[in-house]
Amino acid sequence: MLIRLLVIAIAAASTFLAGCQTTTTEGYLPPDKRSQDRFECPTNPSAPCYVQVDPGKPQWLPENIWANRGGIIQFWLVEGYEFSRPGLTLKVPAEPPPMVCHGSAPRIRTCDVSPRAQPEVKVGYTIRVNGKPDYDPFVWPRN
Repeated sequence: MLIRLLVIAIAAASTFLAGCQTTTTEGYLPPDKRSQDRFECPTNPSAPCYVQVDPGKPQWLPENIWANRGGIIQFWLVEGYEFSRPGLTLKVPAEPPPMVCHGSAPRIRTCDVSPRAQPEVKVGYTIRVNGKPDYDPFVWPRN
């Protein structure tokens, strides 16, 4: 009887856990499960684009950010988290870089999208937050 109850408990737990594959052991959605909706930065090239980053959620920020070439993106971490150094880096180094990120504030990083970035060619970057695994979304320079 005890063995039957154990088998039923394991089967029930397996069934329950099989439906919860939206988060991984790292606590966030894998890239193929994230919403692919665009986050459109303001079309005014002089207006900064503010993007909130929340490592406490399964999807930290929009997977695809559409920004102006020559524009500025400011990434703001929610309260309770801090960027590790350097905070944001390109996944694939390029010369000249399509996006350069800088800043040393614990919760803010500013990224300049190069005016020479290829339009509509995604720029992969990595976000590093203290105590969290790396997170890899994209910026898309637009015309």
